[in-house]
Amino acid sequence: MEILQVGLILVTGVVAGFMNTLGGGGSLLTLPMLIFLGLPAAVANGTNRIALIVQNVVGVSNFRRKGFFYPKLGITLAIPAVFGSLLGARLAISIPEELFQKILAVIMIVVLVLILTRPEKKFLKEIKGENLSTTRLIVSIGNALGAYLGSNFAVSKGDKWIRVFIVIAILSMSAKLLGLFNFLGL
Repeated sequence: MEILQVGLILVTGVVAGFMNTLGGGGSLLTLPMLIFLGLPAAVANGTNRIALIVQNVVGVSNFRRKGFFYPKLGITLAIPAVFGSLLGARLAISIPEELFQKILAVIMIVVLVLILTRPEKKFLKEIKGENLSTTRLIVSIGNALGAYLGSNFAVSKGDKWIRVFIVIAILSMSAKLLGLFNFLGL
C-alpha cells in the first residue's frame, strides 16, 4: 500500500469518525474511498463495518464518561438494529457484485437527497440530547480518532460543511458503480 493511499484512508477515517459521532453519515465517505481504492463494493462494505465497531466503542465510551449515555435506550435501539444488520449482511453477500453495486449506488443517492433536503426538519422541531487487514486497521484508527474528536467537540452548524464532502463522495462513487467513468478507464 502506498503512502498516499494510507494518508487518504487515515484522513477519510478521521473525517468519517468525526461525522458519525456528531450525527452520522461517515460511511458516505469511507465506502466511496474504499471502492475507489479498488475494493469490490461488498468487500468495502464489510471492511467498513470493522471501522464502525472501533469508532462506536470509542464514541460510546466518551459519551458515557461525559454523562450523555442511556444504556436502556441504547439496548432497545440495538436489538432491532442487530436483526437489520443480519438481514442486510446476508443480502449483501448473496447477490451478484454488479447488482450490489447498483443497489448501493441508488441507496447512497437516496441518502444524499435526504441529507440535502432534510425532510426531518418538517417533523422534528428539536432534538436533545493491498493488505485488507492494514486497510481495516487504518480505517479503524482513523474512525476512532474522528469519534474521539467528534465526541469531545460540539460543532454548531457542522452539518453544512460535512454535506460538501458527502455530495462529492456519493456522486463520485455512484457514478463509478453505474459505469459512468468507464470511458476514462477508471
